[in-house]
Amino acid sequence: MRKALLQAFFVSAALLASSSLAWSADATKLSFSIWQQPQHYMVKAIQKWASDVEARSEGSVKIEFYFGGTLTKGSQAYDGVLKGISDMAAAASGWNPGKFPLTRITDIPLGWTSSLQASRVSWDYYKKFKPKEWDNVHLLFLYTDGIGNLHSKAPINGIGDLKGMRVRGTGSDVPLIKAMGGSPVGMPWGEVYLSLQRGIVDAMISNYASFKAAKLGEVTDYTTEYNIRSAGFWVAMNKAKWNSLNAQQQKAFTDASEAAVDMVGKALDDAQAGGRQYALDIGDKIITPTDAEKAKFDAALAPARDEWLAEMKSKGLPGQEVLDFVTKAMMDHKG
Repeated sequence: MRKALLQAFFVSAALLASSSLAWSADATKLSFSIWQQPQHYMVKAIQKWASDVEARSEGSVKIEFYFGGTLTKGSQAYDGVLKGISDMAAAASGWNPGKFPLTRITDIPLGWTSSLQASRVSWDYYKKFKPKEWDNVHLLFLYTDGIGNLHSKAPINGIGDLKGMRVRGTGSDVPLIKAMGGSPVGMPWGEVYLSLQRGIVDAMISNYASFKAAKLGEVTDYTTEYNIRSAGFWVAMNKAKWNSLNAQQQKAFTDASEAAVDMVGKALDDAQAGGRQYALDIGDKIITPTDAEKAKFDAALAPARDEWLAEMKSKGLPGQEVLDFVTKAMMDHKG
C-alpha cells in the first residue's frame, strides 16, 4: 500500500513538474534590470505593473527582475536595453546627461506638487510630442519620483545657509545645487549614508520616500521643505524584443503601462507621505522657509528653466512649445 502511494506521489509530482516546465516554455520570458532591491518602494510599484502585464497577457508573458544593478547599473540601464543586455529597464532620465534633452523638462524646477501630477504631465508631454530621443527603444511609460527637498546636518533656513555647503548631487541636481550656492559632490546613492555620517557631505537633495528607504534620518537632523524639483524616470523595452511580441502581448503592455502612470504616481506619493512621517518620528526637524526666503530660492533656480530653453534652441528642439504645454498641463493636473 505504502509503495503504491509513493508511486502515485512521484507520478503526480512528475506530471506537475512537466506541466510547469511546459508553461514556462510557452511563456515569453523578459528580463527587467533595476538598480534597487525588491523592498524599495519604487520597485514594489513597478512589480505591481509587471503583474498587471502578466495578467493582461493571460500568462503568455513572464517578467523576471534582476535587482540591485546585477545586469546594469542605473546609468547603464538605457544602453543595456539598447544592446539587449536586458529586455527592459527603469532608470532616471537625468542619469544620462544629454540623452533625453526634452524629457528632462520634468527635472526643471517649475513648482511641481506631487508625483502623480508630474507623472501625468510627463506622459502627456510624451504622447503629444513623441520626441525622437526615444526612437531607438520602445518607451513603455514615464513617471516621476517624489518632490525633492534638502536634508542636512545643519539647519538650512534660507538659501544663504547653503553657501559653501557640500551637497550630494548627481545628474540634473548638479546645476541646481550650484545655483543655490552649494558645492555639488557626486557619489553613488549607496555611499550617501556613510558620507553624511563621516562629514564628507553636509546635505543632500532627496524626496522623503528615498530618505526613509536609506534610513538617512539617522545621519541628518534637518529637512528644509522647499520643493526643489521632481525627478523623471522611464520604463522602456528593447525595440527588437518589442517587435517580437504578438499583438495580444503588446496590447497587454500598452494597457498596463497607461494605467501605471497613475498607479505608480499614487504609490510614490503614498511613500512620500510615509517618509515624511518617518522624518518626524525619528526627530528630524522640518524647516519651512519664510515667503521671503522661498522667493530667493525661486529666483536662484529660475535660470535653470532659461538655460534649458537655450539648450533646446541650440539643438533645434521645440523647448518653448514643450514648456508652454507642460506648464498648462501642470495646472490641469494640480493637486
